[in-house]
Amino acid sequence: QKLKEVENKADNAPPNSVNDAAIGSRTPDQSQAPASPGTGTLTQLISWLANRIKAITGKTNWWDAPPTTLQAAKTHMDAAAPHSGHETPAGAQAKAEAALAAAEQYTDQEVGEVAQALTTHLAENATTSAKGHVQLSDSVTSTSTTLAATANAVKKAYDRANEAFQSASDGKNLIATAIAGLGLDADGSDTFSELAGIIEGIPKQGAQTIIPGTSDKTIASGRYLTGTQTIKGDANLIPANIAEDKSIFGVQGTLKRVAYNIISIGGRLYFTSMDNKKINELDPDTLAVLKSVTSPTSDAIGIGGILNRLYYCGTSPKLYELNPNILAVLKTVDAPGSTLQGIGGISNRLYHCDTSVSVGKLYELNPNDLTTINTKNANAAYPSGIGGISNRLYQSNVNKREIYELNVDTLAVVKTSGNKDDGPGGIGGISNRLYYSTLYSKEIKEINPNTLSVLKTVSADTRGFGIGGLKKTVVILEINTILDVNEPDIIKYSNNNYYK
Repeated sequence: QKLKEVENKADNAPPNSVNDAAIGSRTPDQSQAPASPGTGTLTQLISWLANRIKAITGKTNWWDAPPTTLQAAKTHMDAAAPHSGHETPAGAQAKAEAALAAAEQYTDQEVGEVAQALTTHLAENATTSAKGHVQLSDSVTSTSTTLAATANAVKKAYDRANEAFQSASDGKNLIATAIAGLGLDADGSDTFSELAGIIEGIPKQGAQTIIPGTSDKTIASGRYLTGTQTIKGDANLIPANIAEDKSIFGVQGTLKRVAYNIISIGGRLYFTSMDNKKINELDPDTLAVLKSVTSPTSDAIGIGGILNRLYYCGTSPKLYELNPNILAVLKTVDAPGSTLQGIGGISNRLYHCDTSVSVGKLYELNPNDLTTINTKNANAAYPSGIGGISNRLYQSNVNKREIYELNVDTLAVVKTSGNKDDGPGGIGGISNRLYYSTLYSKEIKEINPNTLSVLKTVSADTRGFGIGGLKKTVVILEINTILDVNEPDIIKYSNNNYYK
């Protein structure tokens, strides 16, 4: 209703009555841009005009002073040369011609420099230390440092390298196979360095001389022989030196035998009585006394022998050789020790033991002059007896109450009997029978040489400290009748002449 009243007043207003007082103040909005067809209220029209003025002046607000006027701009545009910087056609032409001349001069200069550089470059050949031109080559044998290999040359070199690699691989396989044939661990995948290490590790055998004996002698397999291996020969290896029923290394003998058989039988056994100071010969089977004599010392301690020679010792530092038949002294020498206990031996080797030191000593003696050949510490203190049978040596120890089998060369213990409460004093034997005497129970016992167990026991009338014996040898010579010598005048045996 109010709006209607305003419109009626406007329509019925008298002329010149619409003035500023009637219209009132209006504030244009310079942010409103005009829109087609441009029809709007008074306020809209004013706002659109303000927006356009702002756009034309380029100012922040439509009411800000413009930087110039349209008239000033027009005048400036129409002026021929109102200020420096505008170019005339003539001036522009001159400048263009000058620029062209400068460009031509620069181009000629640059082209000349490039041509000179190209000429210099074309004259430069490549070396191993500088870049340059190279010539291609198909050679795979040239040593030139200025030629360049073609793809064809590279292919040839590759093929040859591949052949060399394959050859080396095949060679490694052959080497590995040869090494493996020696029983060593080698494979073709091993490096040459590894194969060389395996070869260096192969056991080596230097030069040696092999002397034939009764058993085979071998050179171990898998060894590299670095020196001459000499198998000794002997000019005496001829049929005439070999018995006709024997063949040695394929040489059949033709020698006729003379001494055909040698037999060793029997033996003599002896025993020392410590309490009554007697040396006794015993029956090897019954151990009964066959003969008795007073000992040459104040005590009767050790007795034993080898072959047909009998030896004796007391506690004094003397050694005696006795006559096996009458038990008389044949020889006396100073002993190597100071407190003697046992004496005896095997075959042709003689031994005795000494308790003068806490560790005990064992001696091997020369059977002829009774000098010392070898000395060893006993396995325990106070060894009491020593002796043996055939090629086996034994020792007794009364303090430890044990019997030992010894190595005949090193005198080291090979076997131990275990506890013998009867106190073994002396030990010895004959042929293949072994005996020992007791210090505590006054007995003589025969024992098994292998197990050292007791086979027989007999009572003795006194404590025994020594027992041993010697062989009784019977030599039977069977004369070979092929020689047609049934009753020779002289037979030579062991360097002794036996007359008819």
